[in-house]
Amino acid sequence: MAAEDPVDGRVHRLETEFEYVRRDLDEIKADQKEILRELRRHDEKFGDMDRRFGEMDGRFTALEGKMPTIGQFWGMIGTVAVIALTVVILIVGGMSLGLAYLA
Repeated sequence: MAAEDPVDGRVHRLETEFEYVRRDLDEIKADQKEILRELRRHDEKFGDMDRRFGEMDGRFTALEGKMPTIGQFWGMIGTVAVIALTVVILIVGGMSLGLAYLA
């Protein structure tokens, strides 16, 4: 019985390892294709969202100058607060004077 050639053993081991490497590369390639497919699908969604944001930006640009400023907004809130406080004072004062008159 002849001894096995050490080169043949190493070649056989390399062939086996190459099969595993090849299988792993095929899996990586399949995963890469799936990732690219998903990215394209998301690109389509984001493209649609980008278009919608562009439309919204156009609407806000069209409203520019027609919407109240922050200063005007706070001015309106202050006016409402003063009116509400005045109404409360008039009601309480009227009730106090009415009760004083009855007494």
